[in-house]
Amino acid sequence: SIPYIHHAYDYFYQVNHFVILAKGNQWKLYVYNMVGATHDIDPDPTATYTGNGTAVNLIYRHPDTRLTY
Repeated sequence: SIPYIHHAYDYFYQVNHFVILAKGNQWKLYVYNMVGATHDIDPDPTATYTGNGTAVNLIYRHPDTRLTY
């Protein structure tokens, strides 16, 4: 199941990511780039994270800017 979906966008820092948090036996977070100024999502994730525990929400901190979205 997918408990959380978020679009992280910042024009100044050029951040335009779409993140999906999925849960099952483990939680999995997928980070996708948005394509230009369109609503299209690059089908290949730029990063994937996994872990154990109950995932119901997330705070996304961009690795380059250290800003939280």
